[in-house]
Amino acid sequence: MLFSEQLLNPLVAVLKSDRLAYTDMGEDGGVLLDIAGHQVFTLNEVGMYLVNLIRNDDVDAAEPLTQRVVAEFQVDEATARTDVDEFLSELARFLGLSK
Repeated sequence: MLFSEQLLNPLVAVLKSDRLAYTDMGEDGGVLLDIAGHQVFTLNEVGMYLVNLIRNDDVDAAEPLTQRVVAEFQVDEATARTDVDEFLSELARFLGLSK
C-alpha cells in the first residue's frame, strides 16, 4: 500500500503531540510508545531517522523525506521512496490513521 499524502498532516500532528513517547537508540533504531493506545512500535535506524525528521522539521510531503534518506543512507531513490512509503503507511496504521 502506498502512503497517502493526505495522511501526512495528521501523522505529523500525532508525532508532535504528547500522545507518544520516544526512545532513540541511535544505530539500533528506537521505540515509539503510544500512551493512549498502550502499544509499542519498534523502529530500525531509518525509521527513527524519519520520525525525528517529521518531529523536528516542517514536512509537507513524503518526497523531501525520500531525498533526505537518499542523502543520509546512500541508497538509490527508488529504494528510498519505497521504504519511506511503506514506513509511513505502517506508522499511520499503527496510529489508527488508516486501515
